[in-house]
Amino acid sequence: MQSNIHGLISISLFFMAVSVAMGAVIPKSIILSLIYLLIVILCFVNIVISYCSKCTCKEKECSHLFPGLLAKYFPNKKINKYSYLDIFVTLISLSAILIIPHFWLIYNIPSLILFWIFIVTSFLEKILFVCHECSNVNCILAKRKVKIKK
Repeated sequence: MQSNIHGLISISLFFMAVSVAMGAVIPKSIILSLIYLLIVILCFVNIVISYCSKCTCKEKECSHLFPGLLAKYFPNKKINKYSYLDIFVTLISLSAILIIPHFWLIYNIPSLILFWIFIVTSFLEKILFVCHECSNVNCILAKRKVKIKK
């Protein structure tokens, strides 16, 4: 089994960015920050259901660890190529997490910069290390196209 360190770093950086966004929203409105937190949770679950549940690595080799563990609790999708709907739902969910806090981050430039430093670093960590080692032949980001034995 491959190391989960880069996956954990990547997902931690992503949620650190969400924390920075929450920190920018809370002074404006606690209610809005709780709504954003709810949106993040729902979108994260959406990503796990639409993308992670089809991943060939979810059982034992999930580099991100937590999404793979969560995917086990949702209905099993047939492991197959990702449909346009799977990709669309994933992109919309990810976009919601990334775009919504900008209504508040724009007024707090240091938080905006820190938010994007965490997001870009998380993305680079994922692309350079996590996706490079991933054996999910159906993922559009996976670099290593090796069939998994069943």
